[in-house]
Amino acid sequence: MQCKNCSTSFEANFCPNCGQNSNAKRIDTLSLWQELVKTFTNLEHGLFFTIKELTIRPIQTVKNYLEGKRINYFPPFKYFFLVAVFYFALISLLGYLDSSTYDFEEVYKQSYNLGRGDSGSSDSVEAIPSKTGQEIEAALEKMVPYLKYFYFAWLFTFALFLKLFFKKHKYNYAENVVALVYWMGHVLLISGIWLIIISISQQLTTADLSTVDETIGILINLGFLFLPIKFYYNSQRKVSSVGKVILAHALSFIILLLLVVLITLTTPFLDLFQ
Repeated sequence: MQCKNCSTSFEANFCPNCGQNSNAKRIDTLSLWQELVKTFTNLEHGLFFTIKELTIRPIQTVKNYLEGKRINYFPPFKYFFLVAVFYFALISLLGYLDSSTYDFEEVYKQSYNLGRGDSGSSDSVEAIPSKTGQEIEAALEKMVPYLKYFYFAWLFTFALFLKLFFKKHKYNYAENVVALVYWMGHVLLISGIWLIIISISQQLTTADLSTVDETIGILINLGFLFLPIKFYYNSQRKVSSVGKVILAHALSFIILLLLVVLITLTTPFLDLFQ
């Protein structure tokens, strides 16, 4: 038979050249339905298997993938971007990416006062350079839709510092990136699920759930920090292992903030994306 994908002649269930299934039939209603059911019910490999494994055993799942046991797992970058689309679509729908929900002028005033050693209240402002304030406010408003890209770029910086601090660890830089991409993707998924829960809860009650929301958010982020600590944990150097991961996290975050500030102050750069 001849492969319908690459035209290679072969006699087997799968093409030895490209891996195409030899039983690739024309798509009809029945086959479409079967594929849909398989997608949502097959928990032995692929997306749902990966979600289950990252939830139950996140460290071992990453180790399995890095050590070559990959047939059952959804690829890390596909997983991250699929979850990221879900997460950012969700927060956009809920209004978290709407720049109109941020009082940038108030934030700038408070920052200005704190920098002068005042209490931080906008009422104590005496003479704020309004032109500079307006420029920063406009820049920050433009930054809101692009925060997700910096969020992703941060993973590569974090992985770099982890490699620098754990030079003797058996995993290389690219493998560090894969581990962080898997974990961050799963953190976004958990965060998205929590946003749905808290949004529904806020509709059902008049109680103030902001403290609960913030607490869970902090715990989710601490969970992301815990994973690389566990991954690189050395029982012979306990304090050193934990300290290096925390330092790598802090340094990568500082660099991200500096990058955001740099681009915020160079607003013409953002106009290229308009």
